[in-house]
Amino acid sequence: MTGEERGPNMTTPIPEQTQATAGRSESLLRSGIEKILNSGASIRVSGDCMSPLIPVASRIKVETCNTDSIRPGDIVLMQSGTVFVLHRYIGKTASPDGTMLLTKADKSRRPDKPWLAAALVGRLSDIQRGDKWHEYAPGFLCRTTSVIYGLLWRLFLKVKGATRP
Repeated sequence: MTGEERGPNMTTPIPEQTQATAGRSESLLRSGIEKILNSGASIRVSGDCMSPLIPVASRIKVETCNTDSIRPGDIVLMQSGTVFVLHRYIGKTASPDGTMLLTKADKSRRPDKPWLAAALVGRLSDIQRGDKWHEYAPGFLCRTTSVIYGLLWRLFLKVKGATRP
């Protein structure tokens, strides 16, 4: 069957060799990003989904972490293939694939699809404002709101049935 016969919404499967190469590339990219983060270097944000807290072109620092050390309200860096996403962590849920992390952009009304825990790269530690660096620590209200949002989203996922992204 050719691409024309499949229609515009159908995709051609990726051969196993190409998938393996892509997996190695993503792993190498992840290793490089983790080395950069562990060196204390800053990275520039390209989107505005977390503004006004993190405006476009802001410089930030991210510390590597694991799922046990993040709390609702933290801003986490997640990896999906070769794309990295910086969103607010609102909670976690269980699935047949393991623990799934729930995140949401501050500018979005709806949370992201659940992430596999392995997608977690790190947590926002500092934001540059002007020439000065400021440590990021979510306050009580931010954490409480994130917990409530996470609880509501987990309830929705249970009612609807969570699917892996």
